[in-house]
Amino acid sequence: MSELYLRLGSLVPEKIENWIYTTSIYAGIQKDRRALAGQWMIRAGILAVIGCIVSGIIFQSILAAFLGLFVGFLLGLGLQWYLLDSKAEKRAKFTESVLPDALQLVASNIKSGMTTEKALFVSARSEFGGFAEELKTAGRKILAGEKTTQALSEISTTIRSPVLERTLKLLVEGIKNGAQIADLLLQLGNDLREENALQKEIQANISMYVGMIFITSALGAPILFGISTVIVGTVSEQLMATSGTLSSLKDMPSGNLGPLSGLSSFVGASRTQISPDFIQLFSLIALIVTAFSASFTIGIIQNGKEKAGIKLIPMILIVAIVLFFIVKNTLASMIGGVGGLF
Repeated sequence: MSELYLRLGSLVPEKIENWIYTTSIYAGIQKDRRALAGQWMIRAGILAVIGCIVSGIIFQSILAAFLGLFVGFLLGLGLQWYLLDSKAEKRAKFTESVLPDALQLVASNIKSGMTTEKALFVSARSEFGGFAEELKTAGRKILAGEKTTQALSEISTTIRSPVLERTLKLLVEGIKNGAQIADLLLQLGNDLREENALQKEIQANISMYVGMIFITSALGAPILFGISTVIVGTVSEQLMATSGTLSSLKDMPSGNLGPLSGLSSFVGASRTQISPDFIQLFSLIALIVTAFSASFTIGIIQNGKEKAGIKLIPMILIVAIVLFFIVKNTLASMIGGVGGLF
């Protein structure tokens, strides 16, 4: 199987292969870059076959089957990218949360008389997760003769965190300028702890806006669209009934119409009617667009990145579409029941 992965990975362009490998390193996955690319191709191919079979069965068309093959392959690649990128992002966020404690622990060990490499080893506790392994790796490099500044700088090459990169850069610059490592680590740890507290306060303040966006897109929009669809359907039925009555009046001699003779002049006027099916299709498309827009907006507000809201798209879509049909069918049955009483 590994040989198959390597052969398929050789078909992947070098830029994409390097991106997969780099993101895998950020996610904490250590594998051969070509084998990783081959695994991506295998998984995407499986989803492509599933998409081809499902599309062919549903639409009974060769063209639909080929389209399902293409869409399934792209969906497989996109899904793998999202899962891998999310894992790297989650690892970075966890590192940022434990970074202040880790820095202060290393500083305390250095102040107690330990060397830098030993302090890094002792501070690599299990509760620090993947960051603990990076501390051990940096300690091994220093013990092997590598410069302390170089070993510390290389930690950020395996964790995609701007906060970690900025912190290590400040630490390295301070060491080069002759500052004490322990004092620098303590100061950086305190600054990061204050920054994390400020971030939590900001998240608490914006939670109301996030809730409003979610309620509007998942609840408000489908209710309004469901009511609009029923109203348009009812009005269309009434217009069709009125049109049939006027058409029958038009065929009658004008002398027999009496005061209704003037109504026949409206029959020949051109009318543009919007069908309920069109309104329903428009409503569903609008709900899909709203779900994507709301999810991306929430992602930007909470994390500063659009892709952070991708995970909300299925939930908002399902809730909105189900609620749309519930409101539409319930209101239609109520109007139909009221109409049957007269």
